[in-house]
Amino acid sequence: MSDDEADPELLALLRQHLQGRLTLSEEPETGVLEGAEYVYDNAIDVALDMRATKNAAAFIYDQMQQKQYSTETWAEHELHPKTKDESTVAFIFVMDLLNFSFWSLRPEGERFAVSYRDKTWTGYWSLVASLQRAFTNCIKAANSSAAALVNLLAQDFSCFRDEFQFEGRRKPIRFLKRAQILVADIWGCFNGEGYGAFRDIDKITMFADYRVPQILATLGCIGYSPPLQALISRKEAIESGTKYEMQLRACSIWCVELIRREIRRHHPETKVNAILIDFFLYDTMKLMEAEGKETMPHHRTRSIWY
Repeated sequence: MSDDEADPELLALLRQHLQGRLTLSEEPETGVLEGAEYVYDNAIDVALDMRATKNAAAFIYDQMQQKQYSTETWAEHELHPKTKDESTVAFIFVMDLLNFSFWSLRPEGERFAVSYRDKTWTGYWSLVASLQRAFTNCIKAANSSAAALVNLLAQDFSCFRDEFQFEGRRKPIRFLKRAQILVADIWGCFNGEGYGAFRDIDKITMFADYRVPQILATLGCIGYSPPLQALISRKEAIESGTKYEMQLRACSIWCVELIRREIRRHHPETKVNAILIDFFLYDTMKLMEAEGKETMPHHRTRSIWY
């Protein structure tokens, strides 16, 4: 074969790849980040401010270093389990099966609350307190892959199958918020060891709900079209699976991914990933709410997905 002739084997491999019949990697992928990027590229109601995103990355990294934010932070809360055995995995599985839709239109004093250990707990913590007061086979089947476990959960449990069609795309956009946070909670609880030892934990994205988009907007990283901004400001409901809601969630995922990349670019040795960034941003937003420092409301979507 001369230098001017194409390699027939290479051509055959390329043809298979283009036709979708060749998988170049056998490692599982959740598809969440790919879908989020597609929605971001086609979004008209949500946009990212790249300069603000880079500034936020520096701010977030600095704050996480000062507060020594890591997987151990998850277990430090008094309501999260301290033991690290099979029963803990079962506890986390049940917790994340029930973990959705904790925002309320009622005043603080009228919201659902649970008394436990001489304290009153609301929102997500009321669920954890209830469980404290009163399923490891998937992990083994996932073979230490976070992405595989997410896919198994979405496949076997319809309440974890958080995906919707978005205009112009044949494949559904996958968010898989609750499946991903279950994996992240196990990883955090076990500090990346034992049941929490996942070789590809960095494939887990930010958990697309309503608090992280709120703080990303507060930091100036994302902005909204006037109609969407008006809906959020008036605290009007945005239906699950609509174009507005999907753009809010997908662009938040992509924004946190860009923050993660920016942090890694400047600090290649760091172990900061999308999970830790999400945990940090969520905790920061809840603290701002408790201190009365919210400058804009979060979007209102009532669903089982978050």
